[in-house]
Amino acid sequence: MATRRWWSPGLYEIAGLTPRAMISTAEARMRIHPDDHVAWLDARQALDGREIVYRWTRPSGEVRWLRSRMSSTATAAKCPWHLVWCRM
Repeated sequence: MATRRWWSPGLYEIAGLTPRAMISTAEARMRIHPDDHVAWLDARQALDGREIVYRWTRPSGEVRWLRSRMSSTATAAKCPWHLVWCRM
């Protein structure tokens, strides 16, 4: 079973993708530039709030630089959730 993620309409616009209810992790990660993939995965695994700058390839072939901060927290019910925000 593929992992699915919720994205905001604004993130779909930045990414150059058509908005939908959920996006698969595999589909999203394939757009990260190969030279930036290891650093992005390190930040994603750590979820320590570090900021990372990386390239994103839109379906049109246009490459955009994004800046993200990834962190983790838990709800009152102890359910973990992750926050990833991006800006250009």
